Amino acid sequence: MPWLITLWISSIAATTSSTASATAQPPATETTNPQQQVQRVVDGDTLRLADGEQLRLIGINTPELRPRGKRTGPAEPLAQAARTALQSLIAMDNPERLITLEPGLERRDRYGRLLAHVRHPNGHLLAAELLRQGLGWQALIPPNTTYWTQLSAAESEARRARRGVWGIPSYAARPVATLRRADTGFRRVLGIARPLGHRRTALLMGEQLYLPVPSASLQHFRDHWLWGAPDGACVEVRGWLVAIAATRTGSKAAQLRMALHHPALIQQRPAEDCRADTP
Repeated sequence: MPWLITLWISSIAATTSSTASATAQPPATETTNPQQQVQRVVDGDTLRLADGEQLRLIGINTPELRPRGKRTGPAEPLAQAARTALQSLIAMDNPERLITLEPGLERRDRYGRLLAHVRHPNGHLLAAELLRQGLGWQALIPPNTTYWTQLSAAESEARRARRGVWGIPSYAARPVATLRRADTGFRRVLGIARPLGHRRTALLMGEQLYLPVPSASLQHFRDHWLWGAPDGACVEVRGWLVAIAATRTGSKAAQLRMALHHPALIQQRPAEDCRADTP
């Protein structure tokens, strides 16, 4: 009975395929259940969910509760305030501490944390609420840029009112000439930035700060006005400073690197703001 053998083999293949397909499904947190319960608030931009996953809010960076890479040390200004505010936002009219997740196009960061836009059950975007209170800075890393205009508007409101981080002198933009190799972490930096070479993939600020544009972000910078300013312009940039070894940046003095992920993180400033950095 060849037909019976064929049917039996087909049945086994179908069962194997179905099992493999089920095994290959992404974790439930990321797809099948967008509403999750918060176990605890780790800091102003990080949550631990009831299922044990750690989640990083997309679009915002808040002050650190402890020095990066260290177990102990003083918290940065407003770090505890950001954590408390996030706890309050989640708990408001929400005793079960439920949140709605909209996973980013890039679903995890390099630490394995989930990346998602997070909303309160009332629909409010939590990152925008924190930015409006001045308890962090907008942080954009493509492809997770869906709500960047909404987040920019919330941050601008706080900046105009000098709320939170915008009213603390230690969080002001640092002149590039004052940077040292140990000045790593998230910072705002002020200085003359000029295109490096002709490939339109990097800038140099002062002589010590190398500003590459990651390949995933190049499409956002194609027509950026800075490429048409070969002598440079006074700008404020923000992002994570990383110490680097000797690089082929066109300057042997370059000691720090800050990846430019999105044009919204570059702000033109009056030329007089950078007078001290002008050759």
